[in-house]
Amino acid sequence: MTFAALFADIAPDAPGCAAAIVEDGAPVWQGCFGLANTATGAAITPQTRFRIASMTKPMVAMVLLALADAGRLALSDCITRWVPELRAAEPPMLAQLLAMQSGLPEGPPLHWLVTGDSGREGVGLDAVLALQLAQRSRIFAPGSRTVYANSNYLLLQLAAERAAGAPLATLLQTHVFSPAGMADARLFDAPTAALANMALAHAVTPDGLSACDPHLAYGAAGGIVASLADMIAWLRWLQTNPRDWRARLGANVPHSDGSPSGYALGFMRQSLGGRLTLGHSGQINQWAGEFLLAPDHGSAAVILGNRSDINWFERVRELLTLRWGIAPDPAMTPGLAIPSPPEPRWTALYASAEHGFSLNLSGCPGEINVGGRRIPMQPDGRYRRNLGVEPICFEIAGDLSFPPASIVRQEGNIRMQLLPAASGIPPDPAALLGLYRHPDLPESLQIGLDGEGRLRLRAGPLWPGGDWLQLRWLGERFYAAADKTGCVQDPHLRFEDGAVIVSFLRLPGLRMARDPGPAPDWPADAPALLRP
Repeated sequence: MTFAALFADIAPDAPGCAAAIVEDGAPVWQGCFGLANTATGAAITPQTRFRIASMTKPMVAMVLLALADAGRLALSDCITRWVPELRAAEPPMLAQLLAMQSGLPEGPPLHWLVTGDSGREGVGLDAVLALQLAQRSRIFAPGSRTVYANSNYLLLQLAAERAAGAPLATLLQTHVFSPAGMADARLFDAPTAALANMALAHAVTPDGLSACDPHLAYGAAGGIVASLADMIAWLRWLQTNPRDWRARLGANVPHSDGSPSGYALGFMRQSLGGRLTLGHSGQINQWAGEFLLAPDHGSAAVILGNRSDINWFERVRELLTLRWGIAPDPAMTPGLAIPSPPEPRWTALYASAEHGFSLNLSGCPGEINVGGRRIPMQPDGRYRRNLGVEPICFEIAGDLSFPPASIVRQEGNIRMQLLPAASGIPPDPAALLGLYRHPDLPESLQIGLDGEGRLRLRAGPLWPGGDWLQLRWLGERFYAAADKTGCVQDPHLRFEDGAVIVSFLRLPGLRMARDPGPAPDWPADAPALLRP
């Protein structure tokens, strides 16, 4: 199979991607597939700019390292040295923020709780940071586990800017873009239409793929735009090992219990074909892609896409698998290992009230499918997926001819048992109605009934179209939000006497008391989260 054959599913008149393989500082293959803008017909080229989303984070990590080398800050500094207004009860060190081990709550779930769907556009960094700085709770002790949170890097942005006395855009230009030769890269949070050679993201709609490019601010969490030419320059620079980044930013950062983490200081650590890889994925709305470098092998690959319905994260590993001529890894490249996916025999919903978590699972002998991600069985009998911040492993008894009686899911150093969502009689919905508040949030979560007596949920002061999310009962006093099709999604809610415990994928266990309760202690001068 050729490299270009991996992209045969991209039609010439559809949005697509730019991709490359770099070895020993030089591209050995590159290709551009599809359109940057379906409305204008502009093709993707090596100079087309993409939002690289969370691939921004390792570049920000390089800035922190440069500032540490200059004596402006230390990675062992507590974040409150630089951001004293942070109200967290147990503030982490800068290194723990870099390693996603801070325990601070993730931002997007907080934004949703405050704004509902009205917060999808028009939220600036000042408002996002105001909400983050107001949070006093933590979801785990710093250093005890790894949970990916964009909020970590927004706080690092504040620390870097205050330590250096310069904006992050300037610091990135000085310490990353210029030395790496990334001529077109920018930290860019303005509307993308104002930037030359900018692709548009495209979403899957009932009418096909359509341009969908919300104007959101991401800062250090994902605000860089760059071209394929920029990313080739970035990979070439990384292969020269500036500031000994390989040892300093790419090393394993164990948890406090000694268990390893899949996230280093700004780089994801994984193994492909027995070779260590360092890199980072990125996805914002319909932008998605990843870069991956094997530092001891001199090989790297990158993909930048302006559509997210194709799994670019698997495809970048497929590029390296073909380049190296190694056997496909079912935990990373199932499409190469088993080209024709088997037909699922069953679909079932599993849940854990203790962890505030559920998942829709499909399966058949030898393979499960979780959220559209194929996970074939490994030689040890487990079902493992090694993409993402932490490897995810499922332990399932039986041959999967039928839905299993239970599932054990392990992500990093956290294990949970999942059971089939319960049947029977749910609790009286009238006992759960009301407004629920958290002292660090300025808005209430609202639980109500529709005209047919079914529980509904909404957040924030506005709700476009008057729609509420359905609450689907999962067992006992445990519910999950569901869309109009009935598909379960975040948030998950566990009701207790006078309170509800709200959990998202990356924000578990936020306790909200039913009114009457303490009024939110929200700074009166905090920026508004809603666009006027």
